[in-house]
Amino acid sequence: MRAPRRDGGRMAPRPRALGRPVTPPADESGRDANTTAHAKADRFVHPSRRRQVEGDPQDRGGRTAVAQGLWPEARRAILKEAIMNEPDLTSVIMERSSLDGIPLYPLEPPMRIRSYTPGDAQHWLEIHHDADPYFKNGRFEKAFGSDEAELLRRQHYLCDGDTVVGTSTAWYDQGYKDGTWGLVHYVAIRRTYQGRGFSKPLLAWTLRTLGDTGHVKCLLRTQRARKVAIRLYESFGFVEVQ
Repeated sequence: MRAPRRDGGRMAPRPRALGRPVTPPADESGRDANTTAHAKADRFVHPSRRRQVEGDPQDRGGRTAVAQGLWPEARRAILKEAIMNEPDLTSVIMERSSLDGIPLYPLEPPMRIRSYTPGDAQHWLEIHHDADPYFKNGRFEKAFGSDEAELLRRQHYLCDGDTVVGTSTAWYDQGYKDGTWGLVHYVAIRRTYQGRGFSKPLLAWTLRTLGDTGHVKCLLRTQRARKVAIRLYESFGFVEVQ
């Protein structure tokens, strides 16, 4: 039983809560709700965009405040801008209906193309990591298995003298349509060698290898954001089908 109040016995009405509490409740880790929401949303922000919300920890300015979830409106604006500028990673399939008429692109020494040799898996991984810092380990074995004979026939490396700077594989996709299609697989060139005209001779070599290994048509898979690569493939007669 409540004790009577001294103000005439009347109980003062309990004030109603208006809107949400000023301080959001903390989650299990002790972070407030705004910070937790930002941490969850941050998973959807491409790493190259995160620098926009990073700042000096001693800085009390806008970027640090946003990163800490202190300014929800500004945080939402930055996240929206980051999402709007995310690269389009939609998968694209392109086909070439014939392997006839592959153009020739000779290389000037010391540039050359050589076939796979045992131990090149490490070169392959280093090239892909250089071209794409987010490239995951373990893809070589997943993509090619351990069939050295097939790799000797189908995988090639672009070299500057003895330095390996690019790679491409004339592979196959037995699960695509009728199972006879050749596959231009995992084309990559180190960043310092990109934009210097080496993609064309490497791709031409790959297409000729597909023809030499019995394929009459081929496909490749890329992403919508790779506009330069798509233009290159189109110049070689590839047509987007998906």
